[in-house]
Amino acid sequence: MIYDFSAPLFWYKLVVAAELIVAEGLSSYTLKKKSKFVLRLAISTLAVFAVAFACPIIVYNAIYSSFIFFVIFIASLFAMKLCFDEPWKNVFFCGLISYTTQHLAYETFNWFCNITDIGNLIAVYDGQSDFTVNGFMVLAYAVIYLVIYWFVWAFVERRIRTNANGDMRLENMRILFISSAIIFVDIILNSLTAYSSVKRDTLIGTVIFLYSLISSSLCIWLLFSLLDTKAAQSELKTVQAMWREDKRMYELSKQNVELINIKCHDLKKQLRFLRKQEGEVKREALKEIEQAVNFYDSAVETGNDVLDLIMADKGLYCSQHNITLTCMAGGKQLNFISDIDLYSMLINAVDNAIEAVEKYDDPEKRFVRISVSAKNQFVSIRVENWLDKADDLTLIKGLPRTSKSDKSNHGFGLKSMKLIAEKYGGSLAISTEIKNLFLLNILIPLP
Repeated sequence: MIYDFSAPLFWYKLVVAAELIVAEGLSSYTLKKKSKFVLRLAISTLAVFAVAFACPIIVYNAIYSSFIFFVIFIASLFAMKLCFDEPWKNVFFCGLISYTTQHLAYETFNWFCNITDIGNLIAVYDGQSDFTVNGFMVLAYAVIYLVIYWFVWAFVERRIRTNANGDMRLENMRILFISSAIIFVDIILNSLTAYSSVKRDTLIGTVIFLYSLISSSLCIWLLFSLLDTKAAQSELKTVQAMWREDKRMYELSKQNVELINIKCHDLKKQLRFLRKQEGEVKREALKEIEQAVNFYDSAVETGNDVLDLIMADKGLYCSQHNITLTCMAGGKQLNFISDIDLYSMLINAVDNAIEAVEKYDDPEKRFVRISVSAKNQFVSIRVENWLDKADDLTLIKGLPRTSKSDKSNHGFGLKSMKLIAEKYGGSLAISTEIKNLFLLNILIPLP
């Protein structure tokens, strides 16, 4: 009889379906949900249980049992796709993590039953053996599944979402398929041992458990590395795009400053001519024009063209926005760094500092200080700005976390600066130890 309601395996299908649904809920709850999500969730959950209930028990063997669980898994994938607005590969990724978690919990519980002799879980798969449930077995089941599910969620799934910055798009499908093969081969081999006629003693059970534990853990690690590597590649692409944009802005700023200097030179000649004239041109008007020209023409000469360019460009902006920008630098110490690298590094540092102090109304807090000095075969670049105690500053791997809401597209400026410093054998450090001062220090060995 294919629908033998007295067979433990018939009802165990529903238990597996519930375990998968819970595991998939933990792995997918942050995905983009479709409209009427609650209704979709209720319908899809009932559908998965209906599929599990409808699967007949035709024969008791490893291949057919694995086929039943595979059908339930496929049904759960369709259920997730019905609930979440995500591509199929993302749904499959979360489903595979969930299936691996469920299998890991099952193997741990089965091993615990084997070594404590509190029950024979293998009897579920055998239509001839008696399967009984006791209170201690239920308690062990609840504790083991809760611990395994929590562990995978806390130490793997949360880190996956953090490293992916909310972007779960997958590119390396080869690793995804390798991971799939590992877990499904492991499940099929486990089924073969369940139907083996060889008596499973404690040693054999422990060896099988360790094999499954290692295989499942390897699968989870591969899946984690899939998004971990993808996140690193995404960050690198973003930083490289920033470097290209910095190069374009450097060339543009250089042309603009050169043009301004030429115009200033011409205007100063015209002013000298106008001062000698009598008539309609008033002295006050001439004075205002001369002050404006002198500001454009009073470029800071640090000994490094890139630093001079940044001071001329950002000095104008700061003057217009009542920000005090000062520079004490021996710019010649920076001449061994390529113009594009130095511009990208300094412009990000100055822009971040300016953005940080613009929110303050107190003029004494609206300052940015730049200093460059050389000591003990190292050149130090320091950028300082005011930092209120109330400012929420969280350091992640030594770098401040961006305060912008769109964290996937921001926070790369400091990473870009750090990579450039490391390119020249140097380092970048952030310090807030001095009261009300945010200090960025780049230390690079002199060639």
